[in-house]
Amino acid sequence: MQRVRCLGGLKLAVHFFGGSGDPLIVCPANGFPVCSYLPLVAHLKESFTCYGIDLRGYGDSPSGVGPDSLYFGSDVACVVKALGLQGALAFGHSVGGAALLLAQIVQPGTFSRIVCYEPILYDRATVEASGDDSLVKRGSRILAAGAKRRRRAFSSRKEAGIKYSARPPFDRFAPAALESYLTHGFRDVPGGIELKCDPVNESEAYLKSIDVMPILWPGCCGIQCPVAMLAGSDISDQNSTEFIAHYIEDTLTLFQKARFERLEGLHHLGPFEDPQRVATAIAAHLQDMSRFTSLKSVKQQSKL
Repeated sequence: MQRVRCLGGLKLAVHFFGGSGDPLIVCPANGFPVCSYLPLVAHLKESFTCYGIDLRGYGDSPSGVGPDSLYFGSDVACVVKALGLQGALAFGHSVGGAALLLAQIVQPGTFSRIVCYEPILYDRATVEASGDDSLVKRGSRILAAGAKRRRRAFSSRKEAGIKYSARPPFDRFAPAALESYLTHGFRDVPGGIELKCDPVNESEAYLKSIDVMPILWPGCCGIQCPVAMLAGSDISDQNSTEFIAHYIEDTLTLFQKARFERLEGLHHLGPFEDPQRVATAIAAHLQDMSRFTSLKSVKQQSKL
């Protein structure tokens, strides 16, 4: 791990995972340390040299002043530039995917190809016109409230593992993914362990993601590098917290070159539910340029 100075002098934690092939930047979902993706990264290292960024307030990176999520894009662009990795490949999950897109908007050329798994990205105007604005707001509020109530400390990782494995969404995690989260998502403290990501920060990011949309959505129209979108099953009619899967396919018309793949049976935390399956999809989209089509035909793509 090394530290890279970003906006406001904040030093973000950047992890070198190794591997072979072109450099690949991995950016995590809200509240997760990037090292919790090690089961996914283990498969990606077969084809790429992997780096991971702990967003501010996550993992081994400190929090900044004010809403951390408003700085994610600039932070990612800063890290890539500092490491001399401009033009690298990138994979981002949820908020991490949005951070990658923001980085490309802030600093064009930061990445040469991006794959996102259900990035937080939707058009507020379209959502409001469809009458689904309440779905987005309700889903965000539910996620924010749940994060804020998250238990911060446990007597041991064993105790935390018993609790997490019996409740959603962690009960859907592959065993190796849950173990990785327990190992890297908590720090040792006197008397036990505590979450590295403050539940208040995690909660705030869900709410602030709505405020970022007026910048992120139109900004994506200027992204010229190929962008692939992965999504799990659309169960938004059953669970309002899964609303992103419902809108993600609509985002493809923003980009010059884009591709969509729905991984049925997975949910928003799919990279933890089936790391190998998601890693295989990521590698396929990054390695085969023929999988990307022009903006004119992308509307006809719903599944591979």
